[in-house]
Amino acid sequence: MSNNYAAIILDIQHSRTYDDEQRFYIQDKLFSIIQFINEYYSKELVKSFEFSSGDSIQALFKDVSDAFSCYCFIRNLFYPYQVRCGIGYGMLNQRILEKDYRSTNMFDGEAYHYAISALNDCKFEKYGFLLYSCNEVNDNLVNQVMSTVELLNFDHTNRQADVFDLFNLLYPLEIKYEGQNINKIANFIIDKLKQNVLTYDFDENTSNDIKDMLFDEVRYNYFRREEKFHKLFGPRFATKLNSVCSMLLKVSRHNIEKIRALGKFDEIRKLECLVFEYMKKEYRG
Repeated sequence: MSNNYAAIILDIQHSRTYDDEQRFYIQDKLFSIIQFINEYYSKELVKSFEFSSGDSIQALFKDVSDAFSCYCFIRNLFYPYQVRCGIGYGMLNQRILEKDYRSTNMFDGEAYHYAISALNDCKFEKYGFLLYSCNEVNDNLVNQVMSTVELLNFDHTNRQADVFDLFNLLYPLEIKYEGQNINKIANFIIDKLKQNVLTYDFDENTSNDIKDMLFDEVRYNYFRREEKFHKLFGPRFATKLNSVCSMLLKVSRHNIEKIRALGKFDEIRKLECLVFEYMKKEYRG
């Protein structure tokens, strides 16, 4: 059995620029997110997320790919605020791990050393994401692709960023529905959508209809079929999201299609899927 694990550390960007009231709201939002994430990723987590300082959270995953998809999910749930993320992949001090300490603050080993180094370099180089392991070639490829993703995201207007957040939360990089309370997941995501949309009037009257449309078995099977259909061209967001976001934001479908194209939503999703699949194959053992 592999002794390698993925340590993940995230902190809030620009946290020192917020006043006490803003900091309380932001930290409270992050706290609610990690409660949700700890349940959503319960099967993949070795140690659940917890605050390691006022502005920083950390956890331990079995696999790098799950740590990465979790980062993407937290990033989108936490929008419009931003997080930095350092992931370290490597061995841990097995004696500490076997001791079954509840707090990840007690853990030690190269996975955490890599994660801390990655996060520190994010701060110094002004990156949003870095992954470090013993394989520098693999790390460089992942980090370069994610640097391109950040550049594409940086070019978004406020309206494009709002709609892109909707796309990502309604159709996340990885869907984990097996054994989950679908209604609870749907309610949490819709609640965050209402908070995150800044430049549009979110149509709360359609929330229940949208929930039924997006989070039942029909929705899941529909998106799986469409993903398979578009496999030749690479993974992309489902076309159905155009009409869903049109309903939620009370704008025309054409408006959403234009924003989707200009914001390069599908190109960004393809790059993140590329990283996700690469991690599954290359970060093993």
